[in-house]
Amino acid sequence: MSLGALRTLTVDAFGLGSPRVGIFDQFCDLVFDLEKRGFRCELLCNGSFVTESLDPSDIDVVVRVDFDFVAAMDDDQTAFFDSLNDDLADHVVDTFAEVAFPIGHPDFGAEEGPSWEAHYGLEHGGVWLKGIAVVKVGETDVGLRLRR
Repeated sequence: MSLGALRTLTVDAFGLGSPRVGIFDQFCDLVFDLEKRGFRCELLCNGSFVTESLDPSDIDVVVRVDFDFVAAMDDDQTAFFDSLNDDLADHVVDTFAEVAFPIGHPDFGAEEGPSWEAHYGLEHGGVWLKGIAVVKVGETDVGLRLRR
């Protein structure tokens, strides 16, 4: 999904007076920071921001980066990636960074701690799945790099 399509779905439909405008602007700052640093990743946007909630307090974003990219990151990219898992309560863009290991890699399926699905995939009661909008940053064409 493009940023424009996500904005149409999650911001424009609610009017300019909505708190969604500022939340989306800060989400765009994250996208631009990732692009500026040359990241190739998928942003899995979820939570109340991608629902019909009139007053979401934040947007939840899983930053999924392929292992091959992570293995080649420079110091600035590594520091930025690590900062995405800082648990800062005042952020309106709540991020969870995850490495996507390919099938056959020794760490595939062996990630430590809860997965992004445990954090964001279910509503708080754990009864139903949440919707997720995917925004791609950089080259993530599955036809070029098959992963799963």
